[in-house]
Amino acid sequence: MESCEGSCKIHFNIEIREHATKNLHELEPLNVGNYITLANTYVIEKRLYGLAKVRKIIKDRGLKGGLECSWVVVKKKKLYIYQRR
Repeated sequence: MESCEGSCKIHFNIEIREHATKNLHELEPLNVGNYITLANTYVIEKRLYGLAKVRKIIKDRGLKGGLECSWVVVKKKKLYIYQRR
């Protein structure tokens, strides 16, 4: 299901992405990442009502983003970048 949602992100199919994300919310209601990806889609599509709705759900459920880690290799050394979501 996440791969379907990801491909919708790449191809900007908002209707299918909303449907896929709704199913993800049923499977993983406490995974804030699913809500954030949908919120980001609403930002790109300039759908402020949808964005406000997702933000309200996140707030009402008390969901918080976790610590994210990315890394890059520079001169054969891994550099880690941490940020709070």
